[in-house]
Amino acid sequence: MQQTIVQDTAPENDDASLLTEISADAPCGISIDDDPQFLLLLAGLQPKADAQYGDFYEPAESVNWAETAASARRLLCRSKDIRLFIILMRCRIRLTGAAALENGLSLLLTLLKKWPEPLHPQLFDEEEFTPQLRANAFGELNDSHGILADIRQLRLPKTAEGQISVRDVEKACRYQPADAALLAQRIPLLRQQWACSEDTTYRDLSQAHQTAEQLVSLIREDLGEEAPDLTGLLSLLKLFSPVPPLRSSVQPVAECPPTDVPAATNLPGNAEPSSAPLLVPALPFISDRQSACARLEEVRLWLRDAEPGSPVIPLLAYAERSIGRNFAELVAMYPPEILLLLKDN
Repeated sequence: MQQTIVQDTAPENDDASLLTEISADAPCGISIDDDPQFLLLLAGLQPKADAQYGDFYEPAESVNWAETAASARRLLCRSKDIRLFIILMRCRIRLTGAAALENGLSLLLTLLKKWPEPLHPQLFDEEEFTPQLRANAFGELNDSHGILADIRQLRLPKTAEGQISVRDVEKACRYQPADAALLAQRIPLLRQQWACSEDTTYRDLSQAHQTAEQLVSLIREDLGEEAPDLTGLLSLLKLFSPVPPLRSSVQPVAECPPTDVPAATNLPGNAEPSSAPLLVPALPFISDRQSACARLEEVRLWLRDAEPGSPVIPLLAYAERSIGRNFAELVAMYPPEILLLLKDN
């Protein structure tokens, strides 16, 4: 049976209406805590387990993100609620990618600045200060089964060696298991490639990290000691903070002390002396396996751009992938003819 997708009445990326007050006396509308449609929306996003009865197996039903986004937009016409904005952001991340994360965090930041009191869940309930509801709402930004799972499934830009996910980067950089050791060594160079890619995923994640820091700071000002712990979100996005530019491969030579040798002047063919320092290549010292891998990759990428048809390029890629592997893994990687050549050498 063909699935029917309910389209949102508003354009997917039209956020102007989300920043427009609902009414003059209630700019953020009404509370939806007991709204049946809201409760149904939350229930549809709860993690579901696969079902198995004897030999019968039924996988868990996946979330229809397009329909969920449409439902959230309809509710946002009645209530500007933090939980609805986070749900909409999750849907957009799943449907359009990392740019939706940055846009969603920026939207939350703007809303909290524009309507710190009317924004739902509100801080006061019948004139009593009750920040817990808002703290719980913002706490959804730290849900490992919610938005953090959405971020982890994002795919980073393709490189010559393939494509990995945010989850792969987190696993390699934070936990460093044995099977991800080589990837952990390559992450610094991969960051440089991702930052220059036409695919903006890495740059979107970098910008999202900066926006998240601003939002968390404002949440702490708003809620004080009741502010939720959002270190999970910040630490995940910090893996994609902007990378510093590559160091120049040339360095100025230190100025030589004066000597008693007279300078040659008025000689034929002599050019005017230059005031600029002489530049010579600065060869970085290879201190460990990671820097050796980085040097190999630098050579391979240069050949890829300068001599794209060179047969050395795949050989260098093989060499890079071979570093750090044991004998059994190398036997699986290389054909017997190559192993014979290696044995002779």
